[in-house]
Amino acid sequence: ITITSYINSLIAKEFKKTSNKVALSGIAGDELFLGYYSHYLYWLLENQKDKNFKKLKSDWFQITGSHVENPLIKDLDNFLENPSKNHLFNDITFFSFFIKKDSPISNFEDQNLSKSPLRNRMMNDLFSDVVPLVLYQEDLNYMKNSIENRCPFLDSKLTNFAYSIPNKLLVKNGYTKSILREIGKKYLPEEVNFDSRKRGFNASILSLFNINKKENLEFCLDKSKIFEFMNKEKVEELLTKKNFKSNSFSKFLFSFISTKIFLENF
Repeated sequence: ITITSYINSLIAKEFKKTSNKVALSGIAGDELFLGYYSHYLYWLLENQKDKNFKKLKSDWFQITGSHVENPLIKDLDNFLENPSKNHLFNDITFFSFFIKKDSPISNFEDQNLSKSPLRNRMMNDLFSDVVPLVLYQEDLNYMKNSIENRCPFLDSKLTNFAYSIPNKLLVKNGYTKSILREIGKKYLPEEVNFDSRKRGFNASILSLFNINKKENLEFCLDKSKIFEFMNKEKVEELLTKKNFKSNSFSKFLFSFISTKIFLENF
């Protein structure tokens, strides 16, 4: 589904070459201890009446928020006035023009799991939006290579404990996952433990697929079932502009290539 899953499959293949038979994954660390930029916004939302809220905002902008590129997350004031998941659909209007027929955009409604907006978002990520999808893909990748994939964070006792922690303690001095960072002080180099940039298991498609190569461009534009659904002329115009610096464009190119391969082998 995503380039993350593809890279994970490559790691699983390399893992198979070793004598190790069990892999440990960090899945759910973000969902239990507040790891996403969007979680931080909900944390600020809940702390608006705090007497030190001005400092809390300043910490966000100076530390974690300083790395944010998504304009819908960078606009903190707009989020505080109108909390939403719009950041997940950044540039969706632009890319909808590449589809030949009108495609309904799914309306992903959160389940009502907690009275706390922050916990409700984290729990939706844990139970539906993120963890089940990633876990499914990781299991496929590792099982295909005869490796047992284990996720220590998904221990039920740890999960119950994590959701008993007062929300206020989940962020400290502008850093997410403050509980894990406190533990990390004993085991990790400071530059790793206090790296405030959210580093997802990700990469740009351009690190794997050079769109500037003639044969790669020809592969994207050759006769394919995908153009029964997408406007080939518009796709060609986009690809020849080679404007893939943004995260949205990188995601589009990966989705386009993987969908194209799937349709041609279906």
